[in-house]
Amino acid sequence: MEIVVVVILFLYVIMVLVVFAGVRQRDTSSPDTKPFISVVVAMRNEASNVDSLLESLLNQSYADYEVILVDDHSTDDTLSVVRRYTGDRSLRVMVSAGEGKKHAITSGIAAARGTWIVTTDADCRHHPSWLEALASAMGENVNMVCAPVVISDSGSVWGKLQQTEFFSVMALTIASFYWRKPVMCNGANLAYRKSIFEKVGGFSGNEGVPSGDDEFMMRKVLRAHPASVHCITGSPAVVHTALLPDLATFLRQRIRWASKWRFSGDATSQAAAIFIFLVQCAVLTSFVMVALNPLSWVTILLGLKAIAEGFLLRHAARTLHTKFHLLSFLALQVIYPVYVVAVAILSNVRGYIWKDRFYLSKTHV
Repeated sequence: MEIVVVVILFLYVIMVLVVFAGVRQRDTSSPDTKPFISVVVAMRNEASNVDSLLESLLNQSYADYEVILVDDHSTDDTLSVVRRYTGDRSLRVMVSAGEGKKHAITSGIAAARGTWIVTTDADCRHHPSWLEALASAMGENVNMVCAPVVISDSGSVWGKLQQTEFFSVMALTIASFYWRKPVMCNGANLAYRKSIFEKVGGFSGNEGVPSGDDEFMMRKVLRAHPASVHCITGSPAVVHTALLPDLATFLRQRIRWASKWRFSGDATSQAAAIFIFLVQCAVLTSFVMVALNPLSWVTILLGLKAIAEGFLLRHAARTLHTKFHLLSFLALQVIYPVYVVAVAILSNVRGYIWKDRFYLSKTHV
């Protein structure tokens, strides 16, 4: 058993170093012409977030754009809040033709006047030059632009833990683009041509999976035009999303994300998910081994793992123009493997509630 744990941890340290080498800031020059952009936001029960969302979206420095809010049958006062802004000519509001985020986005895209679609979430905040930054990467041979998302730091311990944990997701995202093997992106900060959405059939083929409006779309575009998906990380391109209020909501979100992995159809992404699960199992096993025998190769590898991860997340935080929290990182060395293993198991054996709707983890495509 010790040999297996040592091998897995050693391979993981190598992987972390590879990811570290791939975390690079991306800056691109503006194309000759700037397209008309349609920002599409699917929203459900977002009454508490809509004011801040529209404040950041309706004050963009980019000239040619519209904002389309698509209500996914909210049961709160979301639409009442939105109606206060309907006098703005840049804003359009509609109700989704179906149920769920993918149907809402599809409804918004069908009504969009832009040649480029930009998606974001209702709990996000945007730099005034956000659309300018995305448009700077919309070159002639580009069909999709992916950009980072960071958790807003509330100053609380819970907020710092969420923010630090999410650095690892963004680091892997950015590095996978550098190594030309994109494995994930985030629909809270994603842009693609309306024509490519139509060409690849939109979300057809994975409508039954509640999440994945971002990654499934990215893989479709990659299959159609492998070199046409780009990633940028400049400061104005970074979107800030609200931290989740409590542990229960956090776990439901992560179970929702994890439940889509087996539907991805991408061998690299599936292999990465399985490997990360095995690594965290190995880490939990190594805690027991170190307690029984502190002077072992497992202890050394755990130390190397922590050092490598520390350098990686610190570098990722700097790339994302965000502060790295050392104490949160150290706490996550113990918390992270427990939660990853728990989420991986729960995502395969039980359903979850999200936005007041119940979903089965084993939903079929």
